[in-house]
Amino acid sequence: MEIGAPMAAAYILGNPDHYTSHRFQPVYWKSYVSEVLKSYDAVNANERIDLDHTEKLVLQKTKRGYSGYTPIMDYIYRSDIYKDVNLYDWIRLSRRSALPKEKIFKDTDDSNEDESETEHMTDIDTDINLAESDLENDTRVENEADQAETPKKKKTIDIRKLTFTKGHPQYGTHYTTIVKEEFGVVPNFTGGALPRSDSGDREFYCTTMLTLFKPWRTGLDLKDNQLTWDDAFHQHGFSNRQLQLMTFFNICYECYDA
Repeated sequence: MEIGAPMAAAYILGNPDHYTSHRFQPVYWKSYVSEVLKSYDAVNANERIDLDHTEKLVLQKTKRGYSGYTPIMDYIYRSDIYKDVNLYDWIRLSRRSALPKEKIFKDTDDSNEDESETEHMTDIDTDINLAESDLENDTRVENEADQAETPKKKKTIDIRKLTFTKGHPQYGTHYTTIVKEEFGVVPNFTGGALPRSDSGDREFYCTTMLTLFKPWRTGLDLKDNQLTWDDAFHQHGFSNRQLQLMTFFNICYECYDA
């Protein structure tokens, strides 16, 4: 059997048999919306029925015994350094890693937090951005040429500041980092199509968009009880990129209508 030279070269070099320009990450978006709606008593019955079945719980064994885990916990209990990172950017750019054994720390009182702080310091390459609240940065393109000529530097940080907060089953054993745009993935929303903006349940649409693009730990962070979801949607200052993404989300419905 004959094979082409490119395929033979790829095999010898250990390269994959195909090329993709992007990596895709499946996201069960309804689970996050359901978590947000748990903070409010007045939830549409149809929404509750549609959302309840989507969440899956994984049992993990820890030193304290068994505990339940869902990917939602990673976002809810993210480090305070990342408090301004919205869910959409968190899915694209966050990476979870286990702490080195020598850096794993136990639950201690606040009085012991400053003890031996230098033992928990680590070097983080500048490929990782810390607490980058506006991850689209319009000025990045202009600065790329200058950054390419500048040698990479390393930042020394307290790695404990990157760990999950208390309440996460992997608190004290795992940490997260935010990578640069070139290493980001593309969210692949599964479990049903995102709601459309021009018809249907407007409140549910606004809930979903705020869940994706406004930072939160509980649903109460997204709106006041006195506001409707539509009011909260119009009051929030979405970036130009986020508004563009919302337009893209609606393209499939425009194709169906054509």
